[in-house]
Amino acid sequence: MTSPWPTDSPTSAQRAAFADAEPRPYWPQTLAQRDPHQPLEQVIECDLCIIGGGYTGLWAALHAKQLAPEREVVMLEATRCGAGASSRNGGFLNYSLTHGIENGRARFPHELQALERLGTRNYEELLTDLAGHGIDAELETTGELDVAVSAAQAAELEQGARVLQEFGQRAELLDQTAIQAEVRSPLYRGGLWLQSGAAIVNPAKLADGLRVAALNRGLRIFEHSRVRRLQRGRDGVDAITDAGVVHAAKVLVATSAYAPLVPAI
Repeated sequence: MTSPWPTDSPTSAQRAAFADAEPRPYWPQTLAQRDPHQPLEQVIECDLCIIGGGYTGLWAALHAKQLAPEREVVMLEATRCGAGASSRNGGFLNYSLTHGIENGRARFPHELQALERLGTRNYEELLTDLAGHGIDAELETTGELDVAVSAAQAAELEQGARVLQEFGQRAELLDQTAIQAEVRSPLYRGGLWLQSGAAIVNPAKLADGLRVAALNRGLRIFEHSRVRRLQRGRDGVDAITDAGVVHAAKVLVATSAYAPLVPAI
């Protein structure tokens, strides 16, 4: 089979077609303009200080306020909420915690049943949160389509369909006629449509919707407030920024791939 990728250099016309492209993420540009939250410029106290305003931090804030509405929760964000990986991904949702059942079976065979159950529950509760908090993240529960370009790959998809169905997922195997009806490509010889546990969203609107929902439940957010270090306080932990300090009973570090404030993590 010949390669579907071009081998020639781009023509002048092709280069002109993307001459006005900008090297910045697309998704944040779909958000309405808003003023940033004020930076921390004082010394304050709280029950829980969350460092990082992405998905992890924002969902943690919502969860913390749901468990204890009286809990004082403060968030410190180095730039703007959702500005990191939370608005720079493809927007694909998938229930699997192991990047697919076969991958999970190869690495965690004795825990796979539990991992599949937890992954499905996590996906379902994500959808419940979107509905319950009124977050318009442009959710589309379209499922996920894998395609085969060879007979060997088509056979792998047959096995994949059986495994997905074994673990309770809705999966439909598509023959060449069916896949051509979905995507008219001469390369595709079959497909596997995972109809449950997979969707797409606008990732920036998801992050911003979480921010608004958390604010509505009493979260205090300080943006452009990079935490320089953590140190033990008299009754907890002190989060120290360039212009302020948060004395917190507990701290959640939700900085993902950014440089950790705690060497152990």
